[in-house]
Amino acid sequence: MHEQVPVFLIDLGPLDALLPASDFYGATAAADTLLEMDTVRKIPLLRVNGRLIACVRLERHFRALVGDSIDYGNDYSEAAAFLSRRAGTEDRAYLSDRPFEMRSFPLDTFRLPPQGLRQHLSRLGIAALRFSEDGRTQYVLNAHRLPPLPEDKRRIYP
Repeated sequence: MHEQVPVFLIDLGPLDALLPASDFYGATAAADTLLEMDTVRKIPLLRVNGRLIACVRLERHFRALVGDSIDYGNDYSEAAAFLSRRAGTEDRAYLSDRPFEMRSFPLDTFRLPPQGLRQHLSRLGIAALRFSEDGRTQYVLNAHRLPPLPEDKRRIYP
């Protein structure tokens, strides 16, 4: 049997974001969170169970990658925050206002980006690609590479 990779699959309309489950210690629903702004750094913070965590809003990052013409809004999904803790860095929450599910895919179905694009895509937080059976592009995110951006600079990447 092929090695399976567990991911959170987030439906972003014409594409999917895949968050490797090994990068996260939990997920929480919108009812348990409150979005605030850090007045000093000008970045969104998510209050989760009394703690303030630097927040990355996934839809805004993907809109910057694939264009504003895609409508990510919906009325059928509750927001969820995926919580990440990595030694030596601040805790982060990756907020999605889209449907998601936990899935596992065979490791050999993932593809690294072409050599010439790999470094550029890595800076944007894209670690690998996968193509689903129905032709959707699925981007595997290295979530720790996605910075919490000020609202007015959501299209600018380092």
